[in-house]
Amino acid sequence: MIPHPLRSPSARGPARRWASDAIPTIERIYDDPPPSTEQVLHPEKYHEERDDPQEVTLPSALSELEADWQEMDSEVMGEFFIREYLAGHLSTDLAVVAAAGWDLADLRHRSPGPGPGHPFAGGAG
Repeated sequence: MIPHPLRSPSARGPARRWASDAIPTIERIYDDPPPSTEQVLHPEKYHEERDDPQEVTLPSALSELEADWQEMDSEVMGEFFIREYLAGHLSTDLAVVAAAGWDLADLRHRSPGPGPGHPFAGGAG
């Protein structure tokens, strides 16, 4: 049941105003979607002072692995993933604080390749 004051003509004005303001915002989001979960979690970092993710590069010491090691998998993770990961190990409140403002993480699983010492050398059955 809808309370009487919400059905009154005076309540329709603010609803129309909100709808007319929301449509251009929704169109802008479709034309230029947030590139990171940080901007989804903190809309002010998308709408107001834009905070786009910074490119993540591997330290030069790790680049030596590129010649001898094979990349098995890679994933780019933003604030939402980090928050959810930490929440599995910390309190939710602490995970939210720890992940706040996280740009991106570039997770790469590399392996020296199949061989006697490789954990996947025997296959799976």
